[in-house]
Amino acid sequence: MSQTQLYPACSIGGCERAIKARRLCSKHYLAQYYKANRERAVQQKRAHYLANKDVYKSRAKAAEAAAFAANPDAVRRRKNEWTTKYPARNALKAQRRRALLSGADVRLVTERDWQRLLARYGHCCAYCGASGQSLARDHIIPLHLGGRHSIGNLLPACRQCNSSKGARLLVRWRRSLHPTLTP
Repeated sequence: MSQTQLYPACSIGGCERAIKARRLCSKHYLAQYYKANRERAVQQKRAHYLANKDVYKSRAKAAEAAAFAANPDAVRRRKNEWTTKYPARNALKAQRRRALLSGADVRLVTERDWQRLLARYGHCCAYCGASGQSLARDHIIPLHLGGRHSIGNLLPACRQCNSSKGARLLVRWRRSLHPTLTP
């Protein structure tokens, strides 16, 4: 302890904060505690978030509204930059939102899941085999017919097949393409 210091300082070199416990300031004590008890801390944080989810969401929404009110042009510019930088993520986000609005059972579909599905189909349309085009996410069982928004209910489809299929079941769409085939 130096002559000008009236309290003992943290034992971490260069830190001048007052000690809390075990000769450490609160910053370094909490860092060591978290490192030693990471799983427990993560579970506690998760449980607290789930118990107070509505509070967290309302705070985030209020902060977003305040940022927009303070500088709407900057917020719009950042959103536009994000959508142009991450078009695939933006498409997933929009599709998830549509699924939620339709009342469908929504599961998390990540960009990584979608890329795996594309690789499984060789980056080709699952229906006609066309490649070299941008592929849309087609719900095998449409959302409005009770289908889930999950990776198990999605297939890559070219724009032509996706718009042709529309909101029909796969079987009915194929029958409309080939009316001579019977089930």
